[in-house]
Amino acid sequence: MEFRRTIKTQKELEALSPCRIGFIGGSFNPIHNGHIALAEYALDVFFDYIVFCPHSHHPGKQDILEPIEHRIGMIGIAKGLSRHAERMLIIDPSLIHGTHYKKFIDLCYDLNSINIYTGIVCGSDSLMRPYYSELCPFDHFVGTRKMEYNHEHIKSMIKGKSIFFNTPFNSLSSTDIRTLISENKPLEVNTQIQEYIFENKLYQTAIHAV
Repeated sequence: MEFRRTIKTQKELEALSPCRIGFIGGSFNPIHNGHIALAEYALDVFFDYIVFCPHSHHPGKQDILEPIEHRIGMIGIAKGLSRHAERMLIIDPSLIHGTHYKKFIDLCYDLNSINIYTGIVCGSDSLMRPYYSELCPFDHFVGTRKMEYNHEHIKSMIKGKSIFFNTPFNSLSSTDIRTLISENKPLEVNTQIQEYIFENKLYQTAIHAV
């Protein structure tokens, strides 16, 4: 299978019915072991499929985002190395560019109508920042890290169920990785992704803003 292949039509997702799908949105700039650990645990316990939904653009990060094709390429490499590679999918930005948009909400409700359960998988840190309120009615499966987070705040914000679980790689963040690259320090990412980053000269500018 071509692990970098993307889901380009809604019918491709509808063909999976009946099933449980967890959506992970984000910039994945770049993807790292923490993202994959989050997806693997969710597949082990909660879902039949995980769908990565990379943002093609991000209002708060536009100046630091690498092109979407590179970020999708790195997601493809990372998931291809997972024991759950066949159950991890990537949605093409031409269909949905991230999860913080009405088109994504409409997609979930369409899938729900044909016996596909949809949930949001995310890290606790993403819920401690300004959050897209239209996602709050959905069940959230929240990976916690060794960092401060307000359990009660998250539960009060999410109108669906809030399921919390621990994930490894607690210290990793994409921001940390970009900074390590700019400072020419060793990276905590898979060797194949490191090679992709350096071959394509990604994140080579001065230290990126958080």
